Amino acid sequence: MPKSNRFFDAAWASVNALIGCVLFGVWGGAAAGVVDALVSALRLWDQIGGVRRAELFALGAALGAGAGVAAACVTAMVAAAVTAVARRFHKAHWAPAVWAPLLLAPVLWFAAFAAFAGPKARTIPGHVLLSVALFVIGLAGCGGFALAVTHIKRGRWQWPLLALACLFALGWVNANVLPRLYPWFHTSLAIFALALGLLAAWLWPRPKRARGLVIATLVVVLAPLAVSYHALTTSRQIRFALFDKTAALSAYAKVLPLPSAKRVAVPRASTPEALAQALPTGPKRPGADVVLITIDALRPDHVGAYGYKRRTTPSLDALAAQSTRFERAYTQAPHTSFATTSMLTGKYYPTLLRLKAGEGGDPITTVLRRYGWRTAAFYPPAVFFVDGEKLASFRDSAFGFEYVKVEFLDAEGRLEQIKSYFDTVKPEHAFLWVHFFEPHEPYEQHEGFAFGSGDKDRYDSEVAYTDRAVGKLVAYLRSTRPNAVVIVSADHGEEFDEHGGRYHGSSLYEEQVRVPLLVHVPGLPPQVVNGQAELLDVAPTVLGLLDIPIPVRMKGTDLGPWLAGAPGTALPSAFAEVEDKRMVVHDQKKLICARESTVCQLFDLAADPSERRDLIDHQPAQAEVLRAQMERWLDAQGRYEVLQAPAARAALPKAIERGRLGEVEAAPELLALAAAAPATPLGEEAAQLLAVMPAQATLAPALATAAKRCKEGRTAAWLAIAAYAAGADTQPEVRSLVALTDEPSRDLAFNAALVLAERGEKLGVPVLTASLATCNGTLLCRRTIGALGKLGERAAVPALHDTMADVNARLEVVRALGQLRDPRSLPVLTKALREDKRVPVRAEAARVLALYPQTRAVLRQALGEEREPSVREAIKAAIKAPRL
Repeated sequence: MPKSNRFFDAAWASVNALIGCVLFGVWGGAAAGVVDALVSALRLWDQIGGVRRAELFALGAALGAGAGVAAACVTAMVAAAVTAVARRFHKAHWAPAVWAPLLLAPVLWFAAFAAFAGPKARTIPGHVLLSVALFVIGLAGCGGFALAVTHIKRGRWQWPLLALACLFALGWVNANVLPRLYPWFHTSLAIFALALGLLAAWLWPRPKRARGLVIATLVVVLAPLAVSYHALTTSRQIRFALFDKTAALSAYAKVLPLPSAKRVAVPRASTPEALAQALPTGPKRPGADVVLITIDALRPDHVGAYGYKRRTTPSLDALAAQSTRFERAYTQAPHTSFATTSMLTGKYYPTLLRLKAGEGGDPITTVLRRYGWRTAAFYPPAVFFVDGEKLASFRDSAFGFEYVKVEFLDAEGRLEQIKSYFDTVKPEHAFLWVHFFEPHEPYEQHEGFAFGSGDKDRYDSEVAYTDRAVGKLVAYLRSTRPNAVVIVSADHGEEFDEHGGRYHGSSLYEEQVRVPLLVHVPGLPPQVVNGQAELLDVAPTVLGLLDIPIPVRMKGTDLGPWLAGAPGTALPSAFAEVEDKRMVVHDQKKLICARESTVCQLFDLAADPSERRDLIDHQPAQAEVLRAQMERWLDAQGRYEVLQAPAARAALPKAIERGRLGEVEAAPELLALAAAAPATPLGEEAAQLLAVMPAQATLAPALATAAKRCKEGRTAAWLAIAAYAAGADTQPEVRSLVALTDEPSRDLAFNAALVLAERGEKLGVPVLTASLATCNGTLLCRRTIGALGKLGERAAVPALHDTMADVNARLEVVRALGQLRDPRSLPVLTKALREDKRVPVRAEAARVLALYPQTRAVLRQALGEEREPSVREAIKAAIKAPRL
């Protein structure tokens, strides 16, 4: 045969082989992906509708087909090479017993040694030999199975159906057995599931017409791809299901550049704007006293005037019956420090501090003192427990109050202080602020106010005790200063597992950010205002009532027109933020967005007050209306702030402002700025913002290129960190930064150590453990603790033990200690279980103690002492849990 014919025949055979690999890969991978999607859909059956389930199946088919084609091609190449060698020795029929184990050897090795990687399993005598034995047995089993399969007569339906049944069983096990635990276990099952899918495709009877098979394959590929693209760009629910609920598909998705979610175009005119209509003049009480009462962590739905059935607040209910009650008022942050600062200044301080603007400023006391008011404040030091350093000017000046009592004191003691102030100072007119701390956790049951022994019962007891004090204070004011304006509110709410959390400072759902707001102005009739109000409206409202000009830098709304009964006039939207989330509420529609991603949630508070039904996929236009308003609000922050260098403020690029606010969508602009001006402070800040925001996988090549072009300097270092976090190969540059010890470079060393840890490298563990000494419960602090736990580095255990002193990081520390499983942590965990005041910490400590042998006695003793039902359930489950 001529050489040209032989070459043509070989080429044609290669093409046919490639087509065959693609066909097997598409059908086998699609089967594995659809099974994984089916198992996930069964778990989400009551949460996603039929259309969303179909989209999830399409996504499974598309992702599975991609993985299947890759696996089939690799399998074909290895099988062809091994078979060619076997033919030389006339042993071709034994080739499957070689190439199948060879292909799966890495998976088997990984699984065999990971099974004994736990601290307890490592204590088993000869565990290394057991791992080797498991590996050898696995190889033999794979070889024998592959050899047996070659003797199966293809074309019979029972064999592929049996493979599919095994595939479904494996998928169910992967999704339901040890969920979120032992990644090696789930990864191995996902790979074997893909192998079973390919086997089912190989065993399937061949169609008589190859053309029909090719057309059907194209349909299987193209149709799911189209549906998947549409789902990923239009449905937030599908993204949630993909990354949070699937077993194998989530692993495929993490390495793919998924399309961004599309936004709905909304005409600017359709978005809610600031008030433009003329408002009636509010009531004026010049010369009146103003008493501002805030109650820590008071939820409005635990107040009788707001519909609570328990008789917790008779005094507040009586006051509400004579006041203007704002049905839906919101704090600016579910943290006392930011909430009270915003309230007393009329500014969105959580946002301003991110912009590095407005660190100082004049609170309402400065204005009032100019007009002759005496000012007094009574509050606990815990007001500045979170981020007190950022608000140091207010902490150190006590918000500018003249007469100050900053100490932990019960409500009854506060009453005596207030009476003493009025009796001794005898102010002609005064502005007084008192903050009652009782409802803040840990909750205590007060005599005469027993509702039960649970957390919520004791919380109600605290509320009722405080309510009695408020009643006494109001009665005292009416008898001694009858013209006093009384305002009652709270700094934030409190969560009791409504959305999977406890306490406050962690979310923007109603239970944490909605607060009561009562304004009693003598002589005004009682009424209810249904629109949204904000805590920062308090300062301008007080000034408006006293007929004092409101400073232009106060961004709150004077609620005076609504106190006067402004009919049919809508209140401006309300905004809040916490760590990585922002919120806007308008006309009972609420949007919550994560700054670190484009994922948002939309709720209709009128129809769904408990926020259980996310409408983001059903009302995208409404979501975009609110999101556009949120963006304009962010743009306006700091606009009127007077800084030390106004010219620098005017020249500040928009990308820097957006980056400071944590918006990941600003990443491309920040990269362009850093690359264009690497030697400038703005270029360095742009690079630093890229490094501290969530990793941008799509920018990884551009980040790495920009870092190399900068060559050296801090801008290049920050870009290298950002590039490595995004997946680029800048490891040597990042590793070199960990060794930096000079003061100006400590932030570089820390961030380099953190990104290395999050990618599984232990080089920066000493830097991270040292940083825990200044840990203050922030998001970055908790991220560091999580990274140390995942690394499994026991050298971090002493530092983690010390960090237990930080109440805001304690839960993350307990989780990390559970991952490390160091015997030295047993006393710390036992103490947390038996003595910690926070319910989630005690429950988590119980779960972690279940991982240790010989802890049942400790758990049983704790069970006899525990009174919180959720912790008792956690302890019972821990007692029953098997020990390694």
